[in-house]
Amino acid sequence: RLSNALLVVVYKAAVFSCGAICGAIFSQILWIAVVANVDTEGKDWMPGVQIGVLVVFAGLGGWLAFKFVEQVLKAITAFVGGFMFASGIAYFIGRIDKKNDTNVIDWVIFFGSYKNYTNLEDVCDVYCIVCILLWLVMFAAGCFVQYKLHKKHK
Repeated sequence: RLSNALLVVVYKAAVFSCGAICGAIFSQILWIAVVANVDTEGKDWMPGVQIGVLVVFAGLGGWLAFKFVEQVLKAITAFVGGFMFASGIAYFIGRIDKKNDTNVIDWVIFFGSYKNYTNLEDVCDVYCIVCILLWLVMFAAGCFVQYKLHKKHK
């Protein structure tokens, strides 16, 4: 009985974690879009707000994944998987091209300081745009495969 209870707890924690990761990534996308268009010079409290927004979106994403597991877990895993794949490609490109160290989809820069995004055009270059498009393509492909296969097995 203890092993059954442990399995249920681990499963629910995994579902919540997947949703929380997706919520954190989504919050950072929104954060980048907002902060890139707002003057934030000299605002020392912005990192605290950024962390607060990230925690709220992570909690909301985890709750939504937990509440609507059948409907959204496939899209969440495709979204996070596409991000991981594109982030890996961005890391590989960054290691090959030493002179180009700016890429929004790189983990450190993507979740970095808000000061990185004041001139988004300077940060997101051609490699970045290719990685974001790759992310979207992998997300769409993942959703297609998971939802199509789910219909076959029902």
